[in-house]
Amino acid sequence: YRNASSYLSERHVDAAVGALERHRFVGVLEAYNASVRLAMHIFGLEPEGSSDFAASRTSMSLGQACSGAPALRLDARACREVYALNSLDATLYERAHRLFCRRLREAGLWGEPAVRAELARARLCGDVDFSNADHVCGALETPDARAELRRLRETCASRANRRTAPGARPG
Repeated sequence: YRNASSYLSERHVDAAVGALERHRFVGVLEAYNASVRLAMHIFGLEPEGSSDFAASRTSMSLGQACSGAPALRLDARACREVYALNSLDATLYERAHRLFCRRLREAGLWGEPAVRAELARARLCGDVDFSNADHVCGALETPDARAELRRLRETCASRANRRTAPGARPG
């Protein structure tokens, strides 16, 4: 990945959003089931069986407690640094996710309990502005969030120490 924020501008974000608007379907991974339901609605398909279209969608790094992904999601300083370096990405995500939300409403899926629950878990289609670092990273600056980050770091440090101890087995 190469951060292009140094030579791209809001004009490029506008063009990207315009391209998304021309597609019949736009979904977001954070609301996978709602995205599938929207695609099925748009393309006139009916679900077969379960309404959970993929039971396990998490990234491998998110499943590993000591990978960078959980720490980034808990570390306010790292979160703000990422936002500073990728402000156009955050702006594009915010606008794309709002397009998705609008299309859920237009399709009549907005009021479905499973859709609302999934959106709420991901904090989508509500008050959070994903282009605003304070909205996303600010929640990581609470005492509870700081304690969780300390716990994660202590856990990972003790795991690293066990792996490097004399006679320790790798893995």
